[in-house]
Amino acid sequence: MRQRIKLCFTALFFILAVSFPSLASEGSSGHLDFFDESGISGWFYETGRPGETASFSIRLTNAVTGEIVQEIPMTSSLSRPDLESRTGSGSTPGFYTSIDWNALGGGLYTASIISGGKTVGNSLSHYSGSKNSESGLPEGVSSVQNLGSFRITG
Repeated sequence: MRQRIKLCFTALFFILAVSFPSLASEGSSGHLDFFDESGISGWFYETGRPGETASFSIRLTNAVTGEIVQEIPMTSSLSRPDLESRTGSGSTPGFYTSIDWNALGGGLYTASIISGGKTVGNSLSHYSGSKNSESGLPEGVSSVQNLGSFRITG
């Protein structure tokens, strides 16, 4: 009899954990919309508290060396009507920050959202520096080759 009760409680726990993921663990959701000369924009929220402002950081990494060159503390503060079905009316999961490219210097950089020491969502790359005026490619690059189309699943 005890085994059956224990089995029922274990099954109930797993059903609740699957039905309500916030009970099992605190998570977050985010996405970088753009990363260019003007700055970085996107959205971020904690899944257990989607309507509240959330703190996170933007990590800039030198894409060639892998060195972390800057970590920018952020707080979500901009309205995103496109996310209201997920975060609720009046929420502010959006963010934007400008980048001081002169301080970083030229190179290929990757931006990522970091929360709790983990990367959240997608990462984007941007090349900053001088470009060939004719081709628009970075200095020293004469051509690029298309590697095809890829579908990301996950």
